[in-house]
Amino acid sequence: MRLLFVVLVAVMLSGCSNYHRPEEKAGYRLACEALQADKSVPDSVEVLSIDDAEIYIAKNAGYVVLHYATNSKTNAKYVVHLKRVARTWLLDSK
Repeated sequence: MRLLFVVLVAVMLSGCSNYHRPEEKAGYRLACEALQADKSVPDSVEVLSIDDAEIYIAKNAGYVVLHYATNSKTNAKYVVHLKRVARTWLLDSK
């Protein structure tokens, strides 16, 4: 029993900071799709990774702040609001 506890603690402390819950991944994917579909954003934007995004997911709602870079090397933000319907996340507003 002690060995199992030690192993679990070791796994939790060893570089698990890059783990993202499925809800966060789904929210990030929806935000990326919304950014690409938005006509007011230039086509030459480069979306930064999920580690650079600000993802705030609650029980039935949430929002994602995407950071992206343009050709002029400036960073900008794009906010997408999400809502949960049944067991899936949907785009609520941009």
